[in-house]
Formats: sequence, C-alpha cells, structure tokens
Amino acid sequence: RLVYQWPDREDLWAQYAELRRDGMRTGVGVAAATEFFRDRQTIMEAGARVGWEARHNPDELSALHHAYNLRIDRGDAAFQAEYQNEPVKPTLTAAGLDREELAKRSIPLHRGIMPNGHTTLTAGIDIQEKLLFWTVASWGGGYSGHLLAYGTHPEQPSENFTASSAKRTLADLHPGGFEATLTAGLTTLVDLLLGREWPREDGTTARIEQLVVDANWGQSTQTVREFCRRHASSAMILPSHGRGVGPTARPIHDGKKKPGERLGPGWKIGTVSGQRGLLFDANHWKSFLAARLNTTVGDPGAITYHQGEHHQLLDHLTSEQPIAVTARGRTVDEWKLLPGRENHFLDCAVLATVAASAAGITAVGAEMSPERQRRRVEVPKPGATRKTIATKRGKW
Repeated sequence: RLVYQWPDREDLWAQYAELRRDGMRTGVGVAAATEFFRDRQTIMEAGARVGWEARHNPDELSALHHAYNLRIDRGDAAFQAEYQNEPVKPTLTAAGLDREELAKRSIPLHRGIMPNGHTTLTAGIDIQEKLLFWTVASWGGGYSGHLLAYGTHPEQPSENFTASSAKRTLADLHPGGFEATLTAGLTTLVDLLLGREWPREDGTTARIEQLVVDANWGQSTQTVREFCRRHASSAMILPSHGRGVGPTARPIHDGKKKPGERLGPGWKIGTVSGQRGLLFDANHWKSFLAARLNTTVGDPGAITYHQGEHHQLLDHLTSEQPIAVTARGRTVDEWKLLPGRENHFLDCAVLATVAASAAGITAVGAEMSPERQRRRVEVPKPGATRKTIATKRGKW
C-alpha cells in the first residue's frame, strides 16, 4: 500500500482538495493548494503512516502529499486499485432515475403554486459562465417535496439550448467584466426570487426561507461568496461547496462540532475559507434526491413538479449515473456525469434539497426538526439584517 494509515485531519485535506481542483479547473495551477499544505504540514500529516517516505515527486513535499494528489486526481476507485492494492467493487445501483418514470410525477398544480401542507420554501442557483440556472422547491412532512418553478436567468426563448449555446446571456443583459456581469445577474435573480410571495393552493402565501448558491466553480467562487456576504438578505443566502465523499473519506458531518457550526446529514454550515458557508456531500444528497424522485407520488417523502412538459428538466435529472463503490467496509453511491450531458437543473434541485435540511425539514415524518420548532419565527422578508433576526430569535 501507498498509505497504511490516513491522517487525523481529513477536514484540512478536504480544503486542500478543493484548492487543488479549483486551480486545475481554472488553469491557474496548484500553487495555492501546495502553500496551504506547506503552512499546515505538521498538523495535516499527524496520525498518518505511509509505506515509503521518499515516494513523491520533486514538486511535492512528502509521500502523503503525493498520495493525496493521486487520490484527488484519479478518484477513490482508481486510487484504491492502483496504489492501495484494495480494489473497490463497483456495481450499478438501483438509485438511478428513469426518464419515463420521472415524466409521470407532474401533479395538477400551475407553475409557482405550493401544495397545501407544505411549510417551507427553498431555492438553489447553479452558476454557469453565460447563464444562471435556478430551482424553487417547497417541502412538507416526511420530506415530501415539490419543484414548483425552475428556469434560467436570462430566460431563453425555448428549451432547446445548452449552457454554452444560450441565445440570451448574462453579458447581454448586464454588460461589463465577468465579476460585474455575474454580480448584476445574481442580484437581479435573487431579488426576483426572494422579493415575491409564492402562493399556496389555499390562497395563503410563503416566502423563500433558505437560498443556496453554488460557489464551487473556481472562476466565480470569490464573486459568489462576496455577493452572498454583501446582499441585503445575506441572512437567508448561503454560498455552497459540494464535494463527492467517497467510501474512504470521513463523512462531512462526522467529528466534533466547532463553536458556531451547524451539522446535518451530509452537510455542515460553518466557516469555509474564512466566510460562513455550506459544505455538503454531493454524492449523499444526489442519492437522497433520487430516492425521493423514486418514491411513489402520494406517499410521504415523494417529490413532484408542476403540471406541463419538462423535457429539459428530465434530461438534467437523468444526466448522471450512480455507481455503488465499496472500500474499507463502507459503500457509497458515486455519481458520474454521462458523456455529452448537462446536469445544471439536477444541481439546482440538490441545492434546494440540502437547503431544506438546513432549514429544519426532516425525513422522519415530522414537518420540522425539534430545533426548528423551537426557533421558528416569521420568515424574514428580503432586506432583513442579522441584527433584526437576532432580535426576534433571541440570538443569531
């Protein structure tokens, strides 16, 4: 084996992995990741044991550094087989989604209408260079969900488009450099989503309580995080970082909770790169969403969507294939994007689903977790500051 004992601080290695992937994805290189490790090498290597200390490349600082680079770049399955002599056992899983079955999940509700009995509204925004994809979902008992609206900003004249071939782009509506264009686009979309009241079947209304924005794309990460921090409704907006947790990695919610952190199944809200944000296990939450989309409509925990045709939504929801991977006595679904497909509405739906958990929705039959029942107040309107919400709740 290359590694006989993994280190204690996998949380720091997870941050390192994000820096390395971002650097490779944006073309700026891995220098920032290397410096992150160099500054913390002692603590990041504590508890580890490798087979050969000298096994690393000249631009790497140790054998463990080399091992993590291989694991990050090649993926858990390849790393376990090629370097640990412990090949995983990949098999197709039943958690995948069938397009024909998904097409049957529309219910007779117009776009933008919440079903009666749903208590909470959440939203997810996926960032692309030319477009912003978004989804709004409502939630009720047993984690029953309803995708009541989805779309792009700017809107497109038809569903026959991809993120790269869009006819109307962010730059068309918001001229300027990339950062200015993205900020203006996010401001317009978020103000639209948070600024309206969404009607229920019975004529009552609700507002979005938690909005999650993807901050994973390296080119946009800082712009998204800055936007979330500065927006007038920042108390309801979270920048998010999703990462696929393989069978050999520690689950995100494991470990001792630090002061100010909130932990949930497969997610953590706390300080991410010096700012409040949401870190979640993309594999876990895609499987969770798939289970709800495979639940019979009418049963607790089923997810539906509004009436109409949903060709592009179904294309995106079925764009990834889960593979069950087993290693070190643990099995997880690893979701892989199929060649030539786009998954942006899938990502939006995942963000809205995680947001519901962060807002207190549970999957055990109750509409709200005990914590949410204790602290539930009127959902703050857009523009509410953390100070005003703290006054209502007694604490922030």
